[in-house]
Amino acid sequence: MIVLNKVTVFFSIILLMSSTRAFSYSYPVKEIRSIDDIEKIAALKEEEIDIGWLALVFAKETHYPDLDIDRYNNLLNMMTLDIKIKMQSVSQDDSDTRIRVMNTYFIKALGFQYDRDDIQGRKKSNRTINGLMDTRKGSCWTMPLLHLAVAQRLNYPIYPVSAPQHIFLRYDDPGLEMQNIEATAGGYTSNE
Repeated sequence: MIVLNKVTVFFSIILLMSSTRAFSYSYPVKEIRSIDDIEKIAALKEEEIDIGWLALVFAKETHYPDLDIDRYNNLLNMMTLDIKIKMQSVSQDDSDTRIRVMNTYFIKALGFQYDRDDIQGRKKSNRTINGLMDTRKGSCWTMPLLHLAVAQRLNYPIYPVSAPQHIFLRYDDPGLEMQNIEATAGGYTSNE
């Protein structure tokens, strides 16, 4: 029963952190490697929280006990660097361009797509971002989570929005006509 409580608390912390804006990335706290480190996680300041790192810790604890957190964290870092490089090759650096470059990268370059065969997200691979990275297919939880983890490292003001049985993202820029990002549908944007 104690493990169940730790899992519940850990998952709650992940959701709470995900509901905050992803403004700044700080290097992951390397000693946080399991649910037993909840006290360390709870003691972090908001700017010290790395959503991608903690999502990988959660994946290791709940679904993939042999998960190499460092390997997948490095993949997140590589994705971040790729997007930074792609942003240098475009003529403008505004909110709309950032969203378009990030969406094009995830959907076209990496081939991520919504797993239409598992709309309830029951497959183990559709419950974690490492599963998404491995299969290139994800759910309405994992696809926005991956976007959010990389957006945080890019210092983009993106945060998750919860809808009934769904999560989408919002880019926080009042000047942006279409702020909502639908990670499961090719990254289209809207203001609805």
